[in-house]
Amino acid sequence: MEPPKFIGNSKLTKQGQATIPQEGRKSLHLSPDADVFWYQVGDTLVLVKDLVAPQDLQVKAPRGGRRR
Repeated sequence: MEPPKFIGNSKLTKQGQATIPQEGRKSLHLSPDADVFWYQVGDTLVLVKDLVAPQDLQVKAPRGGRRR
């Protein structure tokens, strides 16, 4: 498994929508009509392009949140 790679950020709209950054869409070969799946792991949301069993997710979330 490759180490996590930061690919960008997006803001939520008032409707709760977020845009997946272009680099991520290209890297995962996501078409405009692609289905994606979200998992919550602790206080982290994980987006995947293929449905997986929750126990197969191996995520190490940073501690303490993002600093500005």
